[in-house]
Amino acid sequence: MEMPEPGQIVHVEIASKDPEATKKFFRAAFGWNLEKQDMGESPYWLRAGEAMPGVGLRDLMGPEHPGTVPFLYVPSVAESLGKVEKAGGKVMMGKQEIPGMGWFAVFSVPGGPVYGVWETDPKARATR
Repeated sequence: MEMPEPGQIVHVEIASKDPEATKKFFRAAFGWNLEKQDMGESPYWLRAGEAMPGVGLRDLMGPEHPGTVPFLYVPSVAESLGKVEKAGGKVMMGKQEIPGMGWFAVFSVPGGPVYGVWETDPKARATR
């Protein structure tokens, strides 16, 4: 798979009060097959296949990750968070790992929208 351009939306995480109902809706309306993943405490489903952007489904979370979030590809999450803050954004969830996949963080931009950044790194581990 070709690497995306920096700033390209590569993943959209859909938040739902009722993930089972949301899952059924997207399957019936658009034919999506959302497969359950083992990603920690909360259930998480990913759309099967390699279509871009990727799609994940999860329960609603706290204020640091409040709703549906588009994730932008970046070469470095840490460097991007510095740029976000310098440009007037606010980091809501600092750099986090998804072991064997990469790193992500969540931020808000002036005006309130929430976005995430994603850095691909198959060797991701808890060291920063």
